[in-house]
Amino acid sequence: MSIIEFPRLITEVVRATERHQKLKALRSASERTNSTAKEDFRILVKPKIRGYKHAAVLSQLAAITILLKRICNFIIKVTLALRKKIFGNKAPHHHLYIPGPMIPPFIANLIQRE
Repeated sequence: MSIIEFPRLITEVVRATERHQKLKALRSASERTNSTAKEDFRILVKPKIRGYKHAAVLSQLAAITILLKRICNFIIKVTLALRKKIFGNKAPHHHLYIPGPMIPPFIANLIQRE
């Protein structure tokens, strides 16, 4: 039996080893990132690009977009936790107001999806 004849049965990295687990963990993280770029933002759905440089630019734009989404989610979670802590306190209010920045409409649409 060889890898060429049975590629699904015999792999280059032996299954159930530590190296296989690390490769599997890396693959699933990249697949999650690609599925986010495909499903949430529709960036990588049938891209019409030709050439290595154009593909690199598209992948960088997808990575930047995903990172911006994660940053926005983090800011929203921290803001909501802070508000819950301040307004959920039984002590008298000190009229502490933390104004948020002006949010552009296209970002507001992303926030409302969450």
